[in-house]
Amino acid sequence: MTGLLKDETVLVVGRGGGIARAIACAARDPGARVIAAGRDRHALAAAYAGEPDITTDTVDLTDEATIAALGERLGTVGHVVSTASARARGRLAGLDRDAVRLSFDTKVIGPLMLAKHLSPRIGEGGSFTLFSGVAAAKIAVGTLAVAITNGAAEVLARSLALELAPIRVNAISPGVIDTGAWDALGEQGKADYRKEAGPRRKQDSERKPDSERSKTMGLSWQQSPLAPAAVGRFLVPDPLPDRMLFAEPLRRRMRVRFGDTWIVDSEDVVLLHEPGRYPVAYFPLGDVTADVLQPDEHTTRHRDLGTTSWYTVRAGTQSRQRAAWQHTELPDHAGDVKGRVAFAWRAMDAFHEEDERIVGHAADSYHRIDIRSTSPHLVVRSGDWSPHPTATC
Repeated sequence: MTGLLKDETVLVVGRGGGIARAIACAARDPGARVIAAGRDRHALAAAYAGEPDITTDTVDLTDEATIAALGERLGTVGHVVSTASARARGRLAGLDRDAVRLSFDTKVIGPLMLAKHLSPRIGEGGSFTLFSGVAAAKIAVGTLAVAITNGAAEVLARSLALELAPIRVNAISPGVIDTGAWDALGEQGKADYRKEAGPRRKQDSERKPDSERSKTMGLSWQQSPLAPAAVGRFLVPDPLPDRMLFAEPLRRRMRVRFGDTWIVDSEDVVLLHEPGRYPVAYFPLGDVTADVLQPDEHTTRHRDLGTTSWYTVRAGTQSRQRAAWQHTELPDHAGDVKGRVAFAWRAMDAFHEEDERIVGHAADSYHRIDIRSTSPHLVVRSGDWSPHPTATC
């Protein structure tokens, strides 16, 4: 990500510690211009004292006017991250209406207003990130208001992703992390929560044996059928295999750039999902530019797909060893990736779906649906009749 964030403007809304601070520093290190914003600018300035290249500003997510004013001061921005929260904990009978309203205002309505005022200022390749939380998926007594707030944040992210495309919108659920956000519980309260959550997490892990947990792959998510926390089961007479690989056509054009050269351009890409990995794109050998792949003596063995032969990738004056691979002794049931080659993500300079670059990691449509800009045209016909010569896809 170093090259992607260099000279970018990154706004991080939240506290001066915990996850917000970690994000601010992580963005600053590769060369981003980072602005940390929150209700108390002086407290933020003290928190970031001694951290070079991180400036502070003021914004109150419960006050739209301050959000609009922040946008005016920023001008343009590359990436926006909102980590702010105001948790309304407690059982139903003890919930305070104002606390619940503040929770929604801070984590849902506030980010919505951030998107309203800042999305017009986000340039090409920019992103908007907000935070959900484990309570939305791990329902427990005492976290009702937290759970529905986090759930609303996830729906907000999906809705914004549709309306703001091609700006990328993400919702992150980081799990249980002991940051300053938990300080309101007090030391004893935090200890009690960890004591309660520990057995619950242990029960979750023990609910399914290792052989079933290992089925998790890129298309597993929260309580979907292949996730460890799935609440249902497959109605089959025999146990499912310990590991399952899933291959499917991408149904989009994909290109790969190495240096200044497009080394492959294909509309016949197969995505392979396997446990513990992002999806991997496999391209037909015939779609790879001639002389780009140079056989390497190095071979490995994939536990499911057999012998894997590696290639050095060459284009112009650049070359990279072990930057592509092909499974050369596939079992009969894995013919979907026969005669195909995959390129190492970090070894390449860019992967594009349609006309847009994929940023960060390989796209997984079972976690997030990205709407891509595309330039091809669709011809619409019914027999000999066509309402218009072409229509943009």
